[in-house]
Amino acid sequence: LGFPPAWISTQSAEELRAHSL
Repeated sequence: LGFPPAWISTQSAEELRAHSL
């Protein structure tokens, strides 16, 4: 979706990707 990696943590990004898949 393109979230700004400023307020999002690496772990959160990985979780979001896992849910997106």
